[in-house]
Amino acid sequence: TYDFGDAKKSAVEAYVFAKADRSINSALGAQGGASKMYVPGVRVSTNLLDSLYTSLEYAHQMGTRPNVTTTFKDDVSANAAQFIAVYQLPVAEKYTPVLSYDYTYTSGEKKGTTNDKTNWSPFYEDQNGGKIHNVLFTQSNSHVQCLALQVNPMEDVTTKLSWTNLRLDKDVSTGALTTGNKALGNEIDFNVKYAYTEDVTIGANLGWFIPGKAYEKPEKSQVASQAIINVNVNF
Repeated sequence: TYDFGDAKKSAVEAYVFAKADRSINSALGAQGGASKMYVPGVRVSTNLLDSLYTSLEYAHQMGTRPNVTTTFKDDVSANAAQFIAVYQLPVAEKYTPVLSYDYTYTSGEKKGTTNDKTNWSPFYEDQNGGKIHNVLFTQSNSHVQCLALQVNPMEDVTTKLSWTNLRLDKDVSTGALTTGNKALGNEIDFNVKYAYTEDVTIGANLGWFIPGKAYEKPEKSQVASQAIINVNVNF
């Protein structure tokens, strides 16, 4: 990470992830050898205004990974990008209103490809919880954008209302999805967090996912909902 030391607190960060799968139980079988993937990336961030933080990130995946239907390895060349903007609104300042927007792109599979894969591998992204679409979809072949408003209505209480829109990058025709429409759906989430003490935080989440037109069967297109309550204790 390099900090430019300017008034806008600009910085640039470069990184690389490497993942090797040497499992003898993998689908590689007699083709052997470790499945290796490398993910170099770069992120730049700056405060365009005193109250506006922005960041832009790009990453590329390359290497090989197991093919789930054959004993061969696939050559991987996939891409992902993310833009984030966080703006502290200059109104009702005692409530500290913060408006945020983030957009994430992960590449999908090009039609007609065989052992050359362009769909982004999410690695362990599915361990992230709290939103319904994290359970329904892997972070791949998608355009995901989220607009959120966070407010502190009273001391030690933080609330957040967010809207997330999901679209496919490339057409698919698997399971409940049909070719010809890329609209996966929309999700609305409401979160509240109460700092009971310095070490104890109580939180709750209400969420609704409204399926988009990419769903083919009506019985698969009902609104999904969830309610989560959590307590965090720091020792």
